[in-house]
Amino acid sequence: MEKILVKLPLIEWVALKYNLKPVLRFNSSAEEFIRYKKLCKKTNFNIKYFFYQGRYYIYISKSRNMAKKVYDCEKKYLNEQKKKFGNQKVLEDLDRKIGILLGYPECCVEFFVKNRRLSNEERIVLALEKSRQPIKFHMNNLHFNPFYSFYRILDYFCCSYGCKESIKKTKKLFNILKKENRNEAKKIKEILQLPVLFLNRFNTFLFVGKFKKGVLKYNKILTPFNFNLNLKKINTENLIKLIKLSKILKNSKSLQIKNGVIKVGKSTLKNFKFINWSQ
Repeated sequence: MEKILVKLPLIEWVALKYNLKPVLRFNSSAEEFIRYKKLCKKTNFNIKYFFYQGRYYIYISKSRNMAKKVYDCEKKYLNEQKKKFGNQKVLEDLDRKIGILLGYPECCVEFFVKNRRLSNEERIVLALEKSRQPIKFHMNNLHFNPFYSFYRILDYFCCSYGCKESIKKTKKLFNILKKENRNEAKKIKEILQLPVLFLNRFNTFLFVGKFKKGVLKYNKILTPFNFNLNLKKINTENLIKLIKLSKILKNSKSLQIKNGVIKVGKSTLKNFKFINWSQ
């Protein structure tokens, strides 16, 4: 299976195989779409799809009916959304229905619907503010962006990082992945356990080091540049901020965190969140 996969991590297919995810939903290019069709034929998975604005919207499931349900909801959603005055109540109801069909916890679906007008970053920050640290590493979805998307187990916006149902689901999925592919599981865990400094998807920093008594000492930093960053996606303001802060962090080798205030050297990092992960 792995030889055929394109743009989706192994963990997605493991979740489908072991009924931890009823439907895989994503969009792809024409070339990738052909490969996904071949994969579904080989594995007897059901696939539904439609073409929209240059991309194939794809739904894969063991159940033909489940794939069709999500397919139907998403088409309705896109059709409503492109109207000049789309009905927001209809869009909210479809968001809710899609979330439930995809197997997300009801509390997290309601959190998303309630905050559907917020950006991805704003939803993450809101969930972090409702959570106590350290957070379980398998709940780390701060890599939910174009640069770190292969390194995540939680693939939706949780209502908080202490959500019991989400913790249970992600832990179970990771344990199954260990049995299926120990090397892949080890690689994912290594990345997800790294302390994170988060502002937005263009300013997310991972640290190889140790956090103890409010001080993070590190010897290596991973930035979006380490993940084949497409500079065209970053506006000038974010790019300048990324370059400047990357230099400061690389020269410092330590962060101080006290009462939510983050300092690197003599500088205070405003609006950033620091997250330390646990086993």
